[in-house]
Amino acid sequence: MNLHELKSRLEGVFGNRIDLVMDKGDPKTVRLAVKQPDFLALLEKWKKQTPASLPNLIGFAPSPRSGSSLLVNLIFALDAHFPYVALEVEWAKEKKFPRASELWPYASWWEEEMEEFSGLQFLGEGQGGGAQWQRN
Repeated sequence: MNLHELKSRLEGVFGNRIDLVMDKGDPKTVRLAVKQPDFLALLEKWKKQTPASLPNLIGFAPSPRSGSSLLVNLIFALDAHFPYVALEVEWAKEKKFPRASELWPYASWWEEEMEEFSGLQFLGEGQGGGAQWQRN
């Protein structure tokens, strides 16, 4: 699959406002940089779909950045013959992030982990029932 075909297929799943970035370190991972407004619009689009039609979320983690923002990565597996897709959005630390667990309930433990270890705050109430973190 060439780069044009790859971008065309990804736009069908993630929308047409993506900046394609190939990760030279891992040819099985494609990174998509998405601006905040486009990311929020994509989440709203997904909220209207059935759970079975959503892309398969396999990871959700922040990458540290200097300054007052994080690079938040949602990692998807589309199918067995397709590379992993890391959807990344730059997010201000003081701004609350939408809950992935509204669409993928199993993401609640990733959210708890990110709140505890990166300081990223989320909108609304969490699902709870995850790990109980203890501070020393």
